Amino acid sequence: MASDFENLDDLDWADVEGELEANRDAILAEAQNMEAPSDSDSPAPASPGNVASELDIDFLLDVQLNIQVEVGRSQIRIEDLLELDQGSIVELQSAIGEPLDIRVNEKLVARGEIVVINDKFAVRITDIISPDDRFAAL
Repeated sequence: MASDFENLDDLDWADVEGELEANRDAILAEAQNMEAPSDSDSPAPASPGNVASELDIDFLLDVQLNIQVEVGRSQIRIEDLLELDQGSIVELQSAIGEPLDIRVNEKLVARGEIVVINDKFAVRITDIISPDDRFAAL
């Protein structure tokens, strides 16, 4: 079973979500039929409608995700790149006030804006990308 979880970094969670949705009834039935404790005072297995809320998915809380915020992009020639020095300015294609792309594991999930909190840059999320829009972007 441990080998099933070795490559979580490479796992496409959209596929997992799709698999869970496609097999929802079978998964709920299997969870309901899991071996009940032998204690006679324990409650009866939950109905399929309640099983999903009782499944323990806390193991997902420790999964590492890479978050990237793209401020902007630029294309330059190698000749220009070699001329860059400390203090050089590289102009980006993004305009001031334009929403920034927020990516989780290289997938666009939200847009936001830069804010400064306690002398540190942060991102305020202004828009969550719907799953349908994420799928359409693929």
